[in-house]
Amino acid sequence: MEEWEGKLPPSLLEKLVLGVVRKRDPRVLVGPSVGEDAAVIDFGDKVLVVHSDPITGAVRNIGWYAVHIACNDVATRGAKPRWLLPVLLVPRGRIELVERIAADV
Repeated sequence: MEEWEGKLPPSLLEKLVLGVVRKRDPRVLVGPSVGEDAAVIDFGDKVLVVHSDPITGAVRNIGWYAVHIACNDVATRGAKPRWLLPVLLVPRGRIELVERIAADV
């Protein structure tokens, strides 16, 4: 059995996740795949660009990276970033880390 830490390697991501959750709705113009961090969904006269990407490897300015990476991925699809839904996964008992990340956002 292959072991990893952090993000799945592309080969495992493709095999274990993306092969199962490929776009099923015809309104999904750009769906999940390796290297695609923003999806595009057709709503008729408008499209919605959504983003999901974990911030890994950063030890400082994590909130700043979360905002700027998300906005960059949305902008590369030709959309204007409007909203942000940050997700924080932190070690147990690290309140000061949560406060620091939130201040960066």
